[in-house]
Amino acid sequence: MKRWQRLKDKRRFQDIFNRGQTWSGKLVILKSLPNGLEHNRFGFAVGKRLGKAVLRNRIKRRLRECVLQIPLRNGWDLNFVARQSVATVKYDTLKCYVRELVSKARLLGDEE
Repeated sequence: MKRWQRLKDKRRFQDIFNRGQTWSGKLVILKSLPNGLEHNRFGFAVGKRLGKAVLRNRIKRRLRECVLQIPLRNGWDLNFVARQSVATVKYDTLKCYVRELVSKARLLGDEE
């Protein structure tokens, strides 16, 4: 994932949490907000109660890779929040689940 595709600004995260739409599931919560740009930006939040830094970073890497393999519509800021149960699932299960969540949010690139 390129640097310009990442959400790092705390104000932008707060903006997505306050004004964005939310789709939740048992593994991941997706929050989205249109950004008015030609590309998407992504943020990944993994709380400290999920485990130590090694596990939290592994979860973020897996989520990042899942998102990169899904064709998405352009012009959105997306924030993925990991839940407790995401630490125990396999990568393929997580990938299918993230795709379903993005589809439920109607953000897949092949949908109109």
